[in-house]
Amino acid sequence: MNLFKFFSAVVLATQLIACGGGGSAVLGVLPGALNSSSPVTEPPIANAGITQNVSLGFVSGVASKLVTLDGLGSSGPNSNSGLSFAWTLTKPTDSTAVLSSATEPRPTFTADKVGTYTAQLIVKSGNLESKPSVVTIVASVTNSAPVAIVGRDQNVVFGPSAIVTLDGTYSTDADKDQITYEWALFERPTGSAAKISEQDKTSPRPTFIADVKGRYVAHLTVSDGKTKSVCDLDLNKITRPQCLAFVTADVANAQPVAKAGEDKNVAINTLVSLDGTNSTDDNFDTLTYKWNWMHHASTTPPTLSSDTSPKPTFTPTVAGIYVLTLVVNDGKGQTNSISSPDPIAVTVSATNLAPVANAGVDRTVTTNATVTLGGSYTDANPTDTISYKWYLKSKPALSTATLTVPSATPDKPTFTPDVVGNYVFVLIVNDGKVDSEPAIVVINRAS
Repeated sequence: MNLFKFFSAVVLATQLIACGGGGSAVLGVLPGALNSSSPVTEPPIANAGITQNVSLGFVSGVASKLVTLDGLGSSGPNSNSGLSFAWTLTKPTDSTAVLSSATEPRPTFTADKVGTYTAQLIVKSGNLESKPSVVTIVASVTNSAPVAIVGRDQNVVFGPSAIVTLDGTYSTDADKDQITYEWALFERPTGSAAKISEQDKTSPRPTFIADVKGRYVAHLTVSDGKTKSVCDLDLNKITRPQCLAFVTADVANAQPVAKAGEDKNVAINTLVSLDGTNSTDDNFDTLTYKWNWMHHASTTPPTLSSDTSPKPTFTPTVAGIYVLTLVVNDGKGQTNSISSPDPIAVTVSATNLAPVANAGVDRTVTTNATVTLGGSYTDANPTDTISYKWYLKSKPALSTATLTVPSATPDKPTFTPDVVGNYVFVLIVNDGKVDSEPAIVVINRAS
């Protein structure tokens, strides 16, 4: 899933009526991922999503910003436990913000006042209830602090060739300022000599070698040139801080990682194709696949062409949100042979659907010749008129590179990589009604 989906993420319709600084919520039940008679003995874990700093835009003189919450990082004690969601919202004085739903995994609200909004999530599995998870959303009309966001947790087999690549390109800045990166290896196992090189510490995607068995934790700070991101370094919290990257190195078998693919927006009665073939295993084991329904808008879930195929399909006949999870298995029968579930959300609409941007594939160049990017999109509404919005998110220190977007070919902007390092670009497409989620591409100037 993408960051706006992982911490990644989907950006729904029982209304929560909130008054003053908060509101009440009821639980909406989600079907279990797998059918099992095994009793649930541990409470589930709620994850209210990532911190957000947003800039209020002005429409007819009124400041507002639509905010999407994301509880799909929540989990049950095992993969066969169903979850129900209960959200509450605390807001600044005089705000009229209300949640679009108290029981959906990804509700929205409109931030209409400067200040801090706090969303609390409790999930329930059977009769067991999680501890609350809280996420803050800070709204501003001036400069918004950037937010440092790292990629998913990693499992590797340790050794001299265990090169770990971190990823900070999911980090965000509500003002679309260019950001810079500062990495530090916050924790490493006893006896490890692992380090991030001085040159690599400012890269959006640095590397280090996991040379000893154990846990490695990397810390990311990002800056927009005016202010730096803030990160909670408490490793004991239930919800993992999004600025910390956790890497577990083990002796032999590495836990596989399920990747269910990017979230989708489709029209009703459209054939939906899933793809889990980007799932990974650091031992290069052959993987088997298991798809399960976590939530569906229809009374009963649509029929999957196969729940064990890497690429199943289904056809939704009711508008709403459909969520599936993918689990992969390396077949070794060990305690870490089965991946954690990875969710994918499919938003089905009978009306307008947000387009999906594609900024192209990451690549490496070796000269300072002009580079042409290639943007594309998919849109369920073929009559929509699409416009492109590109911006340069980050570049190496000392680079003076700028992005040129030709009016005749806005899908193919150009730039000249004048300094060795990574150049990170973002593409957003608009169908005349709504923006897509941002898409990212990284161009590396190697020499």
